[in-house]
Amino acid sequence: MKSWINAQHHLNFTQSRITKLPDFVPLKLGSVYLKRDDEISFLASGNKFRKLASLIPALKSQGVEVCGLMGGWNSNSLLAAVSLLKEFGFEVHCFVWGRRHTSGNAALLGQLIADHEVTIVEDIAPPLREHLCLTTLQRVSQQRKFRLLPEGLVSPEAVVGAKTLGAELLPCTSDYIFIDAGTGVSAAGLILGLQGWDYSKNSRVIVVTMAEKVTEMTQKIEELISLEIKSELASSAITACLPNSPARLPNWEVIPPTVGRSFGSTPASVLTYCKYFTQKYGVLIDPIYMAKLLMTAEAYLKTYGSEMCQSVVIHSGGGHSLHGFL
Repeated sequence: MKSWINAQHHLNFTQSRITKLPDFVPLKLGSVYLKRDDEISFLASGNKFRKLASLIPALKSQGVEVCGLMGGWNSNSLLAAVSLLKEFGFEVHCFVWGRRHTSGNAALLGQLIADHEVTIVEDIAPPLREHLCLTTLQRVSQQRKFRLLPEGLVSPEAVVGAKTLGAELLPCTSDYIFIDAGTGVSAAGLILGLQGWDYSKNSRVIVVTMAEKVTEMTQKIEELISLEIKSELASSAITACLPNSPARLPNWEVIPPTVGRSFGSTPASVLTYCKYFTQKYGVLIDPIYMAKLLMTAEAYLKTYGSEMCQSVVIHSGGGHSLHGFL
């Protein structure tokens, strides 16, 4: 197992393992594996840790002391960012949408932040909302350098860390790689990290959009891919695991989930699937992202799978949020 270690800021993680999912689909439709990114960290599992692994060193190098974070009470990204930013010495101030919640991720968030570290933002237009966040953050920072991070950590610095997922999968022989998408950062990073992937013309990355329409998510990912990633945005330890020279990107497409297409919706069939999958494979999954991703992957393979097909599903974490639905 290979580790990437940032010697200056001590942020490190190990390659996540890949496990087989027996009987996920009939044998005639191929073999399916689960990339256990949920095991990288507890509160910052999966793609969240990868994004922060490059974002935190960038913030340190910029001299940022106070970070503003935006999101909903049950946001996996917000929870991960608060946890790791505090661990590495940043002061945080959270701008959370809507009335306070007390279950799910909100209960964990309430353990991480004090009342003076949170501002509840009512339902106002995004431009006014961002202006409110910036002016409040400037006040609480007290002349220290601050940065308001986009919701979902959408930034070039975060894409660099997200690319490590693709780099880990380069040696794999896969026909399909399935990943969920909320902001598109992790999907873009996966695609960029797979430069040089030894794939056939039919192989592809399947991005299942959970928060946007297919056309909108496709545009977001295309924009993120087109960003110029500068080497100084990430530590040498992270960039060392990425492809050395540009190569052809893999084929990719964005599709909607087969169930619960409205973001945050949890139909009874999805909750039932969470219990079924966990009892069968011993792996916790959440109903907002992972259950829908797995259900969509199964449906996709029933249409396009074959006996020799090899597929990988990325487990992006979030299992800790499941208790909010029980």
